[in-house]
Amino acid sequence: MKAASKRRLITFLPAHPAPVISKKKTRTAVYCRVSTAEKGQLASLENQKRHFKQLIESRESWTEAGFYCDAGLSGTGKVARPALERLLKDCREGKIDLVLTKSISRLARNTTDILTIVRELSALGIPVYFERERLHTGDCGGELLLTLLAALAEQESKSISENVRWRFEKRCRRGIFRFSRPPYGYRLENGMLYPNPEEAAVIREICAKLIAGKGTCVIANELNAARVPTKRGGRWHGDTIRHMLKNVLLQGDLQLHMHDHSCCYIREHHEPVLSRELFRAVGEALAAKQKPRSIPSTPNSFE
Repeated sequence: MKAASKRRLITFLPAHPAPVISKKKTRTAVYCRVSTAEKGQLASLENQKRHFKQLIESRESWTEAGFYCDAGLSGTGKVARPALERLLKDCREGKIDLVLTKSISRLARNTTDILTIVRELSALGIPVYFERERLHTGDCGGELLLTLLAALAEQESKSISENVRWRFEKRCRRGIFRFSRPPYGYRLENGMLYPNPEEAAVIREICAKLIAGKGTCVIANELNAARVPTKRGGRWHGDTIRHMLKNVLLQGDLQLHMHDHSCCYIREHHEPVLSRELFRAVGEALAAKQKPRSIPSTPNSFE
């Protein structure tokens, strides 16, 4: 009887459920950049976005925190890159835990700028992963390797710029240049400029009125009143006319400015719309219009 009563005192308590540990996902942002807004570059930008989206979705511990894309902007400095500035702002506000980018050169091509950005993000506890170099700035010794790779990226950028400049100048010296859009007075055929008869006639009429003493604003108003079409379908303005008449293309020459502020000038590159004498006379008329007028002295009534 005593043994049985002891057995009745034994009870089993229900087990408590295990505490649920919430795992915070890493808010992962992507920075992409292409240097031009051409179709091929924009397609590359879309490919970058698609690739990183798939990469983020493949990681269970990551969640997308936004794509920051700059198109048609150089990587030689972080100034005037709105998407990068917006990314840094969101990082400072604690909205991002990790930044992904294709390569060091996509973030910047200047070693100082790269290190400045990475150090600021590191101070915020936000690492950057450069996919091409397989470099994670949160790893030990990451900054030393980053400095070396950034210096190489900067040197590579300079080398590419020099090669592009050399090829560009070589084509110019040979008279080869592809126009994306022909200026007013010309049509484009197989990459070369040829006078557009209707537009050339308008230019000569403008020149005649200018030399006769009319101002560019007055001429612009007359063209608008006569509904003379512009090249892009807008309205005529005095500044537009002044800019157009100063272009050496009208006298058949080609002037191209290089990256280092030097100039490539080719005489008789194409058929002119204006003779050199008329172009010179128009230039003198424009210069005379821009001279400040002397203010006549007011007679002194006490004299």
